[in-house]
Amino acid sequence: MKNLFLFCLTAVCTISTFAQKRKGLELVQTYKIKATDFSVDQMGNLYIVTANDQLKKLNEKGDSMATYNLSKRYGKLSAIDVTNPLKVMLYYKDYATVVMVDRLLNVTNTIDLRKQNIYQVNTLATSYDGQLWFYDEQDAKVKKINDKGKITAQTVDLRQVLEELPTPEKIIDNDNLLYLYDRKMGLYVFDYYGSLKTKTAVLGWSDLYAGKNTVYGLKKDTLQKLVLGNPFITSTPLFPITHPIKMVVAANKIYFLYAGEIKVYRNP
Repeated sequence: MKNLFLFCLTAVCTISTFAQKRKGLELVQTYKIKATDFSVDQMGNLYIVTANDQLKKLNEKGDSMATYNLSKRYGKLSAIDVTNPLKVMLYYKDYATVVMVDRLLNVTNTIDLRKQNIYQVNTLATSYDGQLWFYDEQDAKVKKINDKGKITAQTVDLRQVLEELPTPEKIIDNDNLLYLYDRKMGLYVFDYYGSLKTKTAVLGWSDLYAGKNTVYGLKKDTLQKLVLGNPFITSTPLFPITHPIKMVVAANKIYFLYAGEIKVYRNP
């Protein structure tokens, strides 16, 4: 019991020390644009979802590069993945449909997951080899599909290894690991063979970014950091950031979405 108390005290002190370091972020750019969602690729291009159901691609200067009228036949756009700027993934959860567009936002492929009897998928992510990862809630399996919608890999039924099943709202493929995040249950990390490596109770993150063995999350106006294998979560106030709608980390910068603008800061 004493050792447990000392462990918790050390963790609290570590987090408090980081929280006291009030170092302001350096603002480098502001885009005056109204958006409901956005993403950024590794070249610094922005993909903006507008209120009138358009997807706009802007370069770093804010100049328009392409526009795509989002198809209403699939319902509301649920997720954008720009891991590969040459093959951007648009996911429509209501109809379990994936639409692929090229760098000019021209449609190149459509995948209907329902044809594979897959109906309950919350989100998807591009894999390292250009395929797609997702969690099939009906089968309780993490699966990977190719461009034709065929399953090429999958885990065992997670009901065999977990007491309670997650509903991942974010999936990330990074550095030979697959991250699944449920803000109410925590972070699940798998290897490419489908084996669960770790589960960490980091809760309440509204956004997630994974680097090499490190995961960052936005919790209110604080950036939290978790190094895999380390039990401590460090917190740093994002001064002068207050109540952003969404955060994206890309191209050595941190992007924050607000009601009428996107602010870009240098990643410290």
